[in-house]
Amino acid sequence: MAKKTNSSRTTSGEPGTVESAARTVVNPDAPSVDTTSEQNESSDSADARERIAARAYELYLQRGGAHGRATDDWLEAERELSGSSRTPGSSER
Repeated sequence: MAKKTNSSRTTSGEPGTVESAARTVVNPDAPSVDTTSEQNESSDSADARERIAARAYELYLQRGGAHGRATDDWLEAERELSGSSRTPGSSER
């Protein structure tokens, strides 16, 4: 069965969709959904990527701008910003 939508014309004469408020059902017993933490996590991960990218670019410039090591620069920037002091080839004691 095809979904029926109510359509109308907007003030500009363009077709529009009319949504009915009566279709919204609220269950007062349902747990509330907090999207704030998801938004903060998304924002935090974007900030972390920006910091990593900036540090990787600094490393690139420190190497004289030689191409071909973008992944190494990125991984080193991640290690530095995560607080890990290990570098490739070093051993932990």
